[in-house]
Amino acid sequence: ALGTATGKLRKIIMFDLIKQASKNFCFRCGKQIEYIEDLSIDHKEFWLGIDKALFWDLDNIEFYVYNLYNPLKAQGEKLIKIKIGHLRFKLYEALKIHKSQFYTKNMGWQVEAIKERRRERFGLYNMEDAGKYYNF
Repeated sequence: ALGTATGKLRKIIMFDLIKQASKNFCFRCGKQIEYIEDLSIDHKEFWLGIDKALFWDLDNIEFYVYNLYNPLKAQGEKLIKIKIGHLRFKLYEALKIHKSQFYTKNMGWQVEAIKERRRERFGLYNMEDAGKYYNF
């Protein structure tokens, strides 16, 4: 309760400071971020598997409109569909082990939906591809 309230207060303060600094524009599309619910933080340059220092580099941080980003559309040419019908219950059981994932946004219903899926989309990337796409 107190931790949740403190986290929300921090986000409100951060969003207010972002607006005061006129940084409330999506670095992907240029659209103004008007509502705190749409604010998301991302890295300009992909850092995972390349350089951990990029994660902490404030010059590598930008903001984007949360509801605008759709990784399935952004990376469509790299997606493949794989039949998972015979594996879906094993996948569901594996995901249940990591209960913390159920508390992330939308993950709970997605894990439950796996029980019904016959196919799933996955991205195929190599290290050269990694820097070409937004964080996923």
